[in-house]
Amino acid sequence: MKKEKEIRVYFQIKENYYQLFNTLYFVTEGLPEFKFSGFSDFVIINDEPTSLSPDGVMSEDDFAKSFFSRRSELTYHKDGSMLKKTPDNPSGKIYTNPHGKDVRWTPPCDIAEVQPIFYICIRRVNIYTPSSLEEKDNIVNYVCKNEELFNEDGTYYVLFFLKNKNINLARFTTPDSYSDIVYSGCKGIDMCISIIRHSYPKPQPYKSKYFGHAIITPYAMNSYNFCKKYDTPESFLGEEIVESMKRINQYMLTLVGTGFRRISKDEMLIIELSEKLYEEVFQRDTVSKALIVKAFLSVYANVELNINNIEGKKKTLHSFFNLFCAIPQYKEDILNIIESEKSDEQKVKDIIMIAS
Repeated sequence: MKKEKEIRVYFQIKENYYQLFNTLYFVTEGLPEFKFSGFSDFVIINDEPTSLSPDGVMSEDDFAKSFFSRRSELTYHKDGSMLKKTPDNPSGKIYTNPHGKDVRWTPPCDIAEVQPIFYICIRRVNIYTPSSLEEKDNIVNYVCKNEELFNEDGTYYVLFFLKNKNINLARFTTPDSYSDIVYSGCKGIDMCISIIRHSYPKPQPYKSKYFGHAIITPYAMNSYNFCKKYDTPESFLGEEIVESMKRINQYMLTLVGTGFRRISKDEMLIIELSEKLYEEVFQRDTVSKALIVKAFLSVYANVELNINNIEGKKKTLHSFFNLFCAIPQYKEDILNIIESEKSDEQKVKDIIMIAS
C-alpha cells in the first residue's frame, strides 16, 4: 500500500477554516483505495442502527448504546469493500461493515459514472472548531469558499462522491450551492463534493423515559454516514429527478464551462430573468436556454467591467434592451428607462429590478 496524497477539505467562514473531512488516497497493487476521517471533534457511534431523526436528535435508548469517538474512520478498499473503524470503541468492536458481512460495492477503479460515498448533515455550524491549514508536500488543502453561502447560521447537506474522469461535472458555487472536483490526481476517477443549503426540522422537546417524565430539550447534532449500498442517484432520488439533475449539470456546463465559476446573487437574478425571458419569448426548440442565459450574463459582466470597446458595448446593450422589450408587460417601463438620461450601467440595473 502506497500513500499518494492526503486531501483535507474545509469550508471557510470569514477568516476561519472548518474541517469537513480528511481523505487519504492510497494505491495498492496499482488500484485506488481511500480512508476518510476528521469529520468533527466528537462523533457519536452506534454499534447498532439508531433512530436518529431528520432533526439530528437521538432517542434516549440510542444514547444508552452509543459512545463518543474522536477517531472514527471510513475506508473504501480496492475490492469494493467499505468498513467503519472505531479504534476507541469500548466494546472492542473496532471494524464493522455497515452493509453486512462480506458485502462489496463497486471497486473504485470500476466506477463507470458516479458513485455516492458518504454524506454529512450540518445542523449546527458552531459545533465545529476552527482549524489551521498545514502546508506540506503530501497534503492538499481544499477550501470551499463563498461568503454568500457559508455563515454561522447556515445548515447544509454535504455529499462526497467519486466520478469517472470521462464524466464532466459543472464546477460552480451560488448563494445556495457548491459543486466542485476536490482532487483530480486519482487513477481514472475524481474526488468530488456537492453542498447545498438544507433545512432540517427543528428539534422538539420530549418527555424523558428515565427521569420522571421530565421535559428534555434536545440538542441537534451533526452527523455523517456512508451512503447506502444501492444509493445510486436513481434509487434515492427517483429517475425523473436524476434526469433533471443531469440536464441541470449540462445546463451549468454550458454556462460555466469546465472551469470553476462563482455565481453571485446578482448573477442568479440575471439567470432567473433570462429564463423568464426564454419561457415567454423564444421557441424552445430553436434556441438553447443555457445559451440565452450565458448571453445575458455576458452583457451583465461587460457592463460591470465597463468594456473599452464602446461600439461593441452599444450593440450588446441594444440587443439586451430589445429582448426585454419583447416581454409585453415590461415594454412600457423599459422604454422609459432606455429613453432616460441615466448611464448604461444604471439602465441595465433598473431593467433588472423591474423584471424581477
